[in-house]
Amino acid sequence: MIVVSAHADRAVEAFARVVLDFVPKPVTESRLRQALERFQARASSSLSDRLVVRSQGRADIIDIADIFRISGADDYSEILLASGRTVAERAAASRARAQLAYDFARAPLLRRESAPR
Repeated sequence: MIVVSAHADRAVEAFARVVLDFVPKPVTESRLRQALERFQARASSSLSDRLVVRSQGRADIIDIADIFRISGADDYSEILLASGRTVAERAAASRARAQLAYDFARAPLLRRESAPR
């Protein structure tokens, strides 16, 4: 995402929300062209190795290789990373799986009612 705004003081906040570029107003043709070239270069690179997760007003870009498990129910999903960090997303787990270019095994969650004898 490219943000164009007259509020240059909000640029740091915009980058914290994972924007690609911030173009301050008044916009010059050369600065806008630079932002668009950067966008095109990023779009042509391999984004299939990453998953964009939106949660709590921000977006995180997660390397797919770091995903250990995606689980969810109803309107949210929980992504467990290999580091142990958990990222919650306000979207069904099926949406996250649909974005992945990789085949992930779908496994049911097994609950043990009582300890084996």
